[in-house]
Amino acid sequence: MKNFFKYARVDFYRAICSRRFIIGVVGVFLCMCLGMCVDGGYNISVLYVFDAVTYGIPSAFPYAISIQDDEKNGYMYLLISRGNIISYTFSKCCVISISSILTIVLGVLCFVVMCKMGLPWIADNDTTFEILSQYGGLRFFLINQKFILYYILYALQYGILTALLSMLSTLISLFVSDQFLIFTIPRISFYIVSFLVNQIFRNNTADLYNIFNASVNIWNDDMKSYFYAISIGAVGFAILTILISSRILRKVKKND
Repeated sequence: MKNFFKYARVDFYRAICSRRFIIGVVGVFLCMCLGMCVDGGYNISVLYVFDAVTYGIPSAFPYAISIQDDEKNGYMYLLISRGNIISYTFSKCCVISISSILTIVLGVLCFVVMCKMGLPWIADNDTTFEILSQYGGLRFFLINQKFILYYILYALQYGILTALLSMLSTLISLFVSDQFLIFTIPRISFYIVSFLVNQIFRNNTADLYNIFNASVNIWNDDMKSYFYAISIGAVGFAILTILISSRILRKVKKND
């Protein structure tokens, strides 16, 4: 555990104090702004705009290729020799996931704050509010007008999906060096898996996009739907961490 905290401290510094992280936050913000423009300009409230552009929230992988960078620079084997593979891998996976989630949350908050400068949280007779407060997730926060908390929790839920895709990029980076493939294969894989799951189960509870989309209350229960997404994310995190650790172990043995 001591080794883990040593690794994590350095990894968090490298992840947060990097231009990739800043570019990621700005990228999320700009993509949502672009989505607002494409929507056609019928912007009546922050909630309306946000609901209209959420399909355009991009994935953010600010620290996804950190292990590949370590290996290229010769740091990976040195760092592992000073601790152990499990602590090294677990630290990387935690920081990769958390930095991805933070990128989404901060990008979303910047967008929401910008919208609030010119729009009310909800408009009079806002049909978006009426629909989401009845059928969407996180209804407690909407109905009680705790809007900042609503958007943070919304972004966190979507951020879990981004974290899993980021970890998948990390796993791919341990097999290939082409960064185009590293960042595109996870997205393509997500759409393929989503399509196959929908064809096989034909059920919202198995739809990956709906699981991590707070606008969809798949269990018709705010807490159950939210923690269902967290549970799926935790399982995915565990599986990907094991796969990444196994691949690093093979590389270390081969290097020896």
